[in-house]
Amino acid sequence: MEQLSKQYVRWLLALITLVHVLGMALIDIMEVDAAQYASISQEMLQTGEYLQVHHRYEDYLDKPPLLFWVTSLSFKVFGAGNFAYRLPSFLFLLLGVWATYRLGRHLYDERTGLLAALVLYCSQAYFLFAHDVRTDTILANVVVFAIWQLWLFVEQRRFANLLWGAVGVALAMLEKGPIGLMVPVLALGSQVLFSRNLRVLWRWEWLAGLAVIALLLVPMCYGLYQQFGWHGLKFYFWTQSFGRITGESEWRDNSTVFYFVHTFLWAFLPWMLVAYYGVIRDWYVLVKNKFTPGVVSEVLTLGGFTLTFIAMSLSRYKLPHYIFVVFPLVAIITAKTLWYIIDNRKHVKVFTLINWVLWAGLWMAAGLLSYGTFSGAPWWVAAGGVLLLAASFYYLAVRKEPVARLIYAPVLTIVGVNFMLNTWFYPTLLTYQAGSVAGRYIAAQAGHPPVYSLGLISHGLDFYSGRVATNVEAGELRQMPGVWVYTGRQGKAQLDSLGIEYVQLKAFKKYPVTQLTMEFLRPTTRDKVVGTAYLLEIKE
Repeated sequence: MEQLSKQYVRWLLALITLVHVLGMALIDIMEVDAAQYASISQEMLQTGEYLQVHHRYEDYLDKPPLLFWVTSLSFKVFGAGNFAYRLPSFLFLLLGVWATYRLGRHLYDERTGLLAALVLYCSQAYFLFAHDVRTDTILANVVVFAIWQLWLFVEQRRFANLLWGAVGVALAMLEKGPIGLMVPVLALGSQVLFSRNLRVLWRWEWLAGLAVIALLLVPMCYGLYQQFGWHGLKFYFWTQSFGRITGESEWRDNSTVFYFVHTFLWAFLPWMLVAYYGVIRDWYVLVKNKFTPGVVSEVLTLGGFTLTFIAMSLSRYKLPHYIFVVFPLVAIITAKTLWYIIDNRKHVKVFTLINWVLWAGLWMAAGLLSYGTFSGAPWWVAAGGVLLLAASFYYLAVRKEPVARLIYAPVLTIVGVNFMLNTWFYPTLLTYQAGSVAGRYIAAQAGHPPVYSLGLISHGLDFYSGRVATNVEAGELRQMPGVWVYTGRQGKAQLDSLGIEYVQLKAFKKYPVTQLTMEFLRPTTRDKVVGTAYLLEIKE
């Protein structure tokens, strides 16, 4: 059987970690969600209210508190900033990669576990996880930790595994609600039903596990009840998750049931086609053999991935990162499938051709984004990109063995592309996020007066300035001489129409950086779509 070089794997993991850390340090926190969560965490630290979550001094119900708890702790230790915001979630990410390795090794063998961890750690979703931190970063990684520990309990009945699994489920629920329980139940339930081992469901230890989960949820539930009454508990345990399927939730969009099918194609780069092939092949083998136990070694990963995928697809409101929760499971399927392809020399030429197409397309996209969109990249970004480009080409074109072409080449390609994005494209793009740039400017002005927001709400402004910029109506500013106002062109026009005099302190380029268009990406047309935000001082 083919093997991975452990020395190569160590170097690749170190390289991936370096690219993650560069993104964590160099990229400003993006609007809307990540900047909002950073602002909430900062506000929690400043007010000292940890059981009741507030946002801009108002009650906040949308997300459970774990992300805010760990982030505010990080701010207390390291100070508020880009790296401190992302560090706790990144540590959970490392836990999830390790748990994926251990689960893959337990279900199959050492090489499958190693490859599953490598596949997951360098997937495009996980590069985004490391810098665009949302609640799903912690969720996905504590979920796979819980599945690993609970499956060990099912097989070996060690009470410690049950306790650790219960802790993982509780953390997942503290991070994003009932889905933190739903995914482990679907995964483990699939395997238990497939193996016809229903006796494990009647173990008394499960009650102890539920008690641990309930105990760990008490602080959050107490805070929810104190802040919102029974409505808060119902929202958390039902409406926010299952209400999106039943229609009780007010959140709706126009996405179809196939939304995650095409989302997966970019989010699980560069492994998405191998993953789809593996999932389809496993289901074909199961159906062909009439779900006979022993034909396949496990359906824990297949059932957990597929059933969650279907349940999420039925939701009436979807965002790309919602499906990332099952990526550890599909990473194990992908690793197992890659070894099947390599060991049996099945479709090696097909997937090599696919990797050539991906190699050309991804490097071309990285080059255009980094040099065609924004000029002036430092020499070390170009040098690093060229080095990784050459290394990926070497393993794809020169080395003939399947491990080089199907594993090392795509890893180096996606790492190289994200190196260029994390060190140049994203940091430059975020200079057009006016709120964060304005917030940094305000924080640098010692002894500045109070700052208000007129017509523009920016979580980045709140976070980087260190204080919430309270909303204000234009007419109120007549009685507020000397204050600073963050606003846009419409706000300036309102002040002009009311005859309120002001001094323009600074202007900032303003563009919604998560909604890239070709007009913005082309330097020649960018000015047509880039707006302006202003920092004004109201005159005496």
